[in-house]
Amino acid sequence: MKPYEGEIPHYQSSLKQAFFKLEDSLKMDDTPFNIRSLQCLYEIKKEYELMYGMEFE
Repeated sequence: MKPYEGEIPHYQSSLKQAFFKLEDSLKMDDTPFNIRSLQCLYEIKKEYELMYGMEFE
């Protein structure tokens, strides 16, 4: 392990960036696994919007 170099991103910004990156990746291939994974990802998105007042736009 080595120390993190650079500015530490804000949690919500980092989470949104990771969310959209994963979403884009899953949308690239229309497999049953990716379809189900997107459904789960959208459920997680709803939870974060309710619990933390986040907006994914």
